[in-house]
Amino acid sequence: MAKARNLVICFDAFGTLFKIKQPIEQQYGDIARRQFGLDDPGMTDDQLRASFRAAFKTASRQHPNYGHTSNMGATAWWTSVINDTFRPFAGDLPRGLAPRLIERFASSEAYTMAPQLTTLLRELQLQKRYDQIVVGVITNSDDRVPDILMSMGLRVRPLRYGQSQDQDQDQDDQLLDGQDPEGLGKLTEQNEASIGQSSHPNPNAENDIDFHCMSYDVGVEKPDPRIFRAAEGLLPVVLASKQKRNIKGLHAALQQSIGHKGSHDTPPFSLKDWDRMYVGDEWEKDVVGAQTAGWFPVLLQDEGERSQNDNTRGIQLLTQLPPQTVGELAKQYVVVGIDSIASLLEWLKR
Repeated sequence: MAKARNLVICFDAFGTLFKIKQPIEQQYGDIARRQFGLDDPGMTDDQLRASFRAAFKTASRQHPNYGHTSNMGATAWWTSVINDTFRPFAGDLPRGLAPRLIERFASSEAYTMAPQLTTLLRELQLQKRYDQIVVGVITNSDDRVPDILMSMGLRVRPLRYGQSQDQDQDQDDQLLDGQDPEGLGKLTEQNEASIGQSSHPNPNAENDIDFHCMSYDVGVEKPDPRIFRAAEGLLPVVLASKQKRNIKGLHAALQQSIGHKGSHDTPPFSLKDWDRMYVGDEWEKDVVGAQTAGWFPVLLQDEGERSQNDNTRGIQLLTQLPPQTVGELAKQYVVVGIDSIASLLEWLKR
């Protein structure tokens, strides 16, 4: 069997690409006290944590998938959760509290990015093992993830599951012409006006993240293999747009190709030409989910976490293995481990 010539590598978001700076209850309490004057003596971290968990559980039961299932929408869903979290500690809630917390948790204000992520993702495109690399996100979350990654300085394409190829290419055309297409910033509910500008400061630059498959959009969560199938379905869209972007970015090549039949057509797509790698920090959702869908899983855990879990004890560390393709790895191992995203990306660059 011929080796795959290309690689699609997808990451979990929360806990993998970025982590929360402080526990939710601490950030909620700090904002409520400092900016909105809530000073109920019973509003301790422990009480806030219990109240948040109860509010989250109730909202998830009544309006699943962050409100998407019932057409509530993520912003209204989180507003309800925040209000119910603080209701035991305040009679009249400050009107701006929920919007302020939603804004915070849709940006780098609440999270810290994996070390060296931006630099390493850009250097990854220089590797020689594969002809093409596409980088995506597959995550159980609402629609905040693109905004969070953009706020951390990544070049993020706003392509999401459920967006048609025609919509995506129309947006690319307008971006390449220096425009922010009307409605592009509304693909997510936060930072509405910034997506086109922040994602593409240089229209011809490679994206750090090419697409997102969020459970909010797909309607199922990992480990359900359908969310991985959704990511596979976005690959042809990404490739068609990359080809179009490259042609528009190289005017001379475009002129030279005029008159050659089929020169602008996207090459036939075959998933067999692609190795598929998925990186996450949870065994059941990420490793089992990827394996079930036919992706090669990489588990992010430190040594202490690996040694305490029967599933991960003795797992082979990727950094101890020689350079090879993901397909070659999959012939020897069902899963490998890493202790940081930086170590994975450095290994792929070898």
